[in-house]
Amino acid sequence: MTGIHFNFKNFSEGSVTLYYELYLDSLFLTNFIMDFYLLWLVNRTCGHTATWPRLLLGAVYGAAVYCLTFLLTSIRFEIRMTLGFIAAFFGMAAITFRCRNMKQFVKILSVLTGTAFFMGGMYLFLRDRIPLLKNMKKGVLCSAGIGGIACFLGYGIIEKSKRKKEISCRVCLQREDIKIEVEALLDTGNSLQEPISKKPVSILDITAARQLFGGCLPEFYRAVPFTSIGKRSGILKGFEVPKMWVWYQDRKEEYENVYVACSEEYAPGEGFRMILNPRLIKNLED
Repeated sequence: MTGIHFNFKNFSEGSVTLYYELYLDSLFLTNFIMDFYLLWLVNRTCGHTATWPRLLLGAVYGAAVYCLTFLLTSIRFEIRMTLGFIAAFFGMAAITFRCRNMKQFVKILSVLTGTAFFMGGMYLFLRDRIPLLKNMKKGVLCSAGIGGIACFLGYGIIEKSKRKKEISCRVCLQREDIKIEVEALLDTGNSLQEPISKKPVSILDITAARQLFGGCLPEFYRAVPFTSIGKRSGILKGFEVPKMWVWYQDRKEEYENVYVACSEEYAPGEGFRMILNPRLIKNLED
């Protein structure tokens, strides 16, 4: 193990020099594991936008920066830790998640900061309040185990929160004499809109779309651009549907001339054939 010394002076009671011995390999490994837990949770929150190699690379960077703060002994300790914290957070966000603009980057940073506070608080709570964990010998394995429990609890909270935002409903679409009925997912993250009319756009499974249009999609369509954190931007084919009915929480609403979009590469989640734009049912929630 590689040990290092650094000085810390306490000026409140005179000049006192304390010596600590740290092992860089253990320090790096512990922080790598905790940073990986942190980035994995952020990735779950933001919709799986980062790949596994990027998660690992971001965790390596964060752990390396943390270790570096202890090596730069010429800089005051408080300043080193503050600069190291800022450099680690900004660097991990930039390396792990591909953000196309500043708005997306700020969103990632806010989620990363909130998740870090949650992980830190949960780690201290588990370590100090649970007798079995409190009496364990401190080390890399102990930290990894406590961090893993905190990560698991955070994952449960994220999934529960997502389920609250995702509400299923029944939708009926009609064009001329063709009528289809699908199970739809109300997704608060769907903010698509038709560029000219600014009308909300829902996403329809391409198989259902072909069924609605008599076997094949029309040649004429409206281009509906979309962007997503960590993924390529693209164009969805948008089509106008004369009539649509939505059954939502025991209520029914009828719409006319609504837009749906579809793509060969983009499909609703498993078990659903449509992702409904939340703007369409706002009046049902009032």
